[in-house]
Amino acid sequence: MNTPGLRAVIQQLKETNLKENAYLGFFYNDDETCYVKANKEGLELYATKLLEASLEMDSRVFIENKKEVFNLSLKELIKDSDFQFSFIELVHKTKAEILEPVKEEHNQTWKDELAGYIIIGCFIFVLISMLTGFVTIITWFF
Repeated sequence: MNTPGLRAVIQQLKETNLKENAYLGFFYNDDETCYVKANKEGLELYATKLLEASLEMDSRVFIENKKEVFNLSLKELIKDSDFQFSFIELVHKTKAEILEPVKEEHNQTWKDELAGYIIIGCFIFVLISMLTGFVTIITWFF
């Protein structure tokens, strides 16, 4: 949606929404699930804040490794909630870029490989020693 269209929707939601009737809360269930309890006015007020954050994306300058946040000032709306979101972290990336795992290249040196072989060798030595001890104990009794 274009910027003027978003501004018109936000303005319309603000004009028709009665803040004193708005209710929205985030809660935990006993089975560790989360849910939202809200009336129509509360959902519209929250949607207004999310749309404002969307508009804010156009005016922000995104610098690498710097966190850009949009504060959600909804304390008057969310009073008896189990938790609330304080801000939205604005990210100027695609979904694939956000979900892409960070690939760290680690070249194994010969020392790293040798350490692995030593540990495996020690483990095999302990197993053989235990088996030898077990066989020796059995031969004492029989």
